[in-house]
Amino acid sequence: MFFNDELFLTLGDWYSLFKYPALKIKEKTLIVLDEFSYAVKSDRTILSTLQRAWDHDFPKTSHAGFARFARGHDDG
Repeated sequence: MFFNDELFLTLGDWYSLFKYPALKIKEKTLIVLDEFSYAVKSDRTILSTLQRAWDHDFPKTSHAGFARFARGHDDG
């Protein structure tokens, strides 16, 4: 998802990346973060950053219209 927006290509940190959909998505949407466990392994702050974006940047009234799904590969 990048909405043909050049801004997407300039996002420089996790918070900017996570809050970007809050600015663009206007209808019920499923957000899938594939292989998210790899991102967590490389940067342990990513979980709290995602939570902050979810709590502060997505409108409270639209939480019911959005779903987050993070999945990853478990190496065991």
